[in-house]
Amino acid sequence: DDCEDDGSESHEDIKARADEALRCAISRFPSVIRHMLQKNNVNVTGRSFDRDWPTVLGPLDQLNYSSNTASVEKIVSIFVERNHKLWSGDDILSWMYSACKQVSEEPNTHKNEPEGENNTIPAPSSPSPGLDRYR
Repeated sequence: DDCEDDGSESHEDIKARADEALRCAISRFPSVIRHMLQKNNVNVTGRSFDRDWPTVLGPLDQLNYSSNTASVEKIVSIFVERNHKLWSGDDILSWMYSACKQVSEEPNTHKNEPEGENNTIPAPSSPSPGLDRYR
């Protein structure tokens, strides 16, 4: 079974893969973060020593991909509605904040440039045209 751990991969390797997967997901669908935080009643205007949400949410809000269509936003809202409780724990919020901070500090996060050599985060592929019927 592919899901079983045969002991060949270290805890650090697994964590690094999970961290990268979360950063990639945030880069591709940054609107999920604000919706998830709002659904979990997280104060996104306050600042603390642990989490300064305003400094990471601003750059994430500036990410503007062409795939942010009504159908993608509908899927985001369904994802948030079904999964928000899984993302409400303090340890999970710390992990999410850390990943958001790393994504927001990437050089191309602050610009809405077309994909090119200066853009290191690949733009997500467009959703299936069949999703448009769910608008």
